Amino acid sequence: YINQVYVAQISQKDAELNALKMQIQPHYLYNTLDVIRMTALEQNDRKTAELLESLARQLRYVMGSQSDRMYLKEELDAIREYFVLMRARYEGKISLMINIADEDRELVIPKLLLQPMVENAIRHGLREKEGNGAVGIHVERKKDYLEIVVMDDGVGMSEEQVKHMQQILDNPEIGVVDEEGRVSVGMKNVYDRIKLNCGPEYGFVIQSAQGLGTSVTFHLPIWKEL
Repeated sequence: YINQVYVAQISQKDAELNALKMQIQPHYLYNTLDVIRMTALEQNDRKTAELLESLARQLRYVMGSQSDRMYLKEELDAIREYFVLMRARYEGKISLMINIADEDRELVIPKLLLQPMVENAIRHGLREKEGNGAVGIHVERKKDYLEIVVMDDGVGMSEEQVKHMQQILDNPEIGVVDEEGRVSVGMKNVYDRIKLNCGPEYGFVIQSAQGLGTSVTFHLPIWKEL
């Protein structure tokens, strides 16, 4: 009995320590990034300071709230910060366009729903394209569902590739990727989370054409509260 109590006390202390570490680590990271940013400003390196600030804001969004739901405006703001880094990475050759009504910015969606799609659009669509490219996000509230379209004007995919991707998404196994890595763990995760948290009637559909680009169309419930 004494041994059981001792083990329980140790386990409790370990849990408390781990909780404390989880609180300290993000603060340490934010503070470190801020120190680097201020150093860059002191050296008149405003570009590096801007990139560090964007990274810090993204990390606060990803690591901050533990809620599974966020306001759509917060998700879009995080994507804008992500694009600050991506524009620097691709020397200004990519752009972001967001079309959303003011009242729809207050709607609620599952957290980190759009970012994996935007990342895929850049990685698989725009990176392989010659010249400039763009990612667009269009939000429209329908009668009984919310439609969000993430599109790019990149290299696109064949009909066979799109069909194969959809088959992988529909596969009950989690984290499946194809040989080319075109269905990332992030995309599969988003698909599964929508089905689990919103209902089987919701999800997204992929459309693409070689040389024209790719679009991912979300059908989501209309949530007005967290």
